[in-house]
Amino acid sequence: MFSLLEQYKEREGDCDVPRNHKEDEKNLGSWLNAQRLDKKKGRLDAKRESGLDEIGVVWDVLSQKWETMFALLLQYNNREGDCNVPSRHIEDGTNLGWWLKKQRADKKRGTLDIVKEKQLEDVGIVWNVYEHEWDRTINILMQYKNREGDCNVPYDHEEDGKKLGWWLSNKRQDKKRGILDTIKEKQLEELGIVWDVLEYGWDEFSKLLIQYKNREGDCNVPRDHKEDGKNLGDWFSRQNYGKLSEVRQERLREIGVIWDNPRIRTK
Repeated sequence: MFSLLEQYKEREGDCDVPRNHKEDEKNLGSWLNAQRLDKKKGRLDAKRESGLDEIGVVWDVLSQKWETMFALLLQYNNREGDCNVPSRHIEDGTNLGWWLKKQRADKKRGTLDIVKEKQLEDVGIVWNVYEHEWDRTINILMQYKNREGDCNVPYDHEEDGKKLGWWLSNKRQDKKRGILDTIKEKQLEELGIVWDVLEYGWDEFSKLLIQYKNREGDCNVPRDHKEDGKNLGDWFSRQNYGKLSEVRQERLREIGVIWDNPRIRTK
């Protein structure tokens, strides 16, 4: 069998024989695995062990595989600038993303070797991807607010490659369903997030209506009138008395809206 192993190495360049591999109809992979087990149990003949060492047999296959994957991670890091490998990313034909996901799972279960854990941390691994992504997105939202003055991000807006508007819409839905973490909810509120966008929009238009009335003396807003760049006239013409909540009816009444105005629908 040793001669078959030499033959395999000469052809393949190493002794990493797959477990089910046959060489000249002989179960070379199974034989080599048996030698590894004998060495692990301390019953492998010293002369045979020496011969296998000289030909380049790797005794701890899992450890070698781990180091190979770690080298690919370093390669990715050197090229991309971080270790945020997508879960399906293939590096040099190997599923690096899946491997890294498994390391995170092992870390979470407490089964990751402490030496390997340190190696991964030294290269910049993020263990909790969700928390890392949350913090990154919050920083992007702060950037948007510092520039625009508010957190009213349009749904289709992208910021630094992040679908910020879509993300924020999801957080509003999470809040509505009661599944948004309270700490994260507080973070967003401190930034000035508006949870009910429709209610906020209505309130903003009602403020513009007050501004118009203070200037013009009435609420007879022309349909095509814009106030501070907003289509106040169009908004006003769409206020249907019969469909408004009592709170909104009262709010407009306090501002001075006359409901029998022919421009206001009452049914």
